[in-house]
Amino acid sequence: MEINSNETVAACKYCGTRQTLPKLDDDRRANLYDRANHFRRNNEFDKVMGIYEQILNEDNTNAEACWSPVLCRYGIEYVEEPSSHRRIPTVNRAQFTSIFDDDNYKSALQYGDGAQRQIYAGEASAINEIQKGILAIS
Repeated sequence: MEINSNETVAACKYCGTRQTLPKLDDDRRANLYDRANHFRRNNEFDKVMGIYEQILNEDNTNAEACWSPVLCRYGIEYVEEPSSHRRIPTVNRAQFTSIFDDDNYKSALQYGDGAQRQIYAGEASAINEIQKGILAIS
């Protein structure tokens, strides 16, 4: 991805996937996001939650820091779909509560710009459908 400063969304030049970007206004916050991404890739969601809480304690209007705990709460792992090579969400932590009722999700929509809100809403819809399927089976 080619990322320009002050952008909130970037697109992969190969597959076109759009991704939201965090506000990285200092090296400390960038390091926190790096650590969080490391733990999230390893599905260590509880460790990640603590890091995002640190970021939100410093800036609770950071849309990406609001959205990321939602992904942890639902244990979202993005898995590559073999036919399209797109990354699709997989729910590893089923919840009885709808993602649309999640306070962090609501905050991400409140503080995100138009492009971010569009991505968050689309991802939440996909996660909600997966969640409904899991709950129907259980």
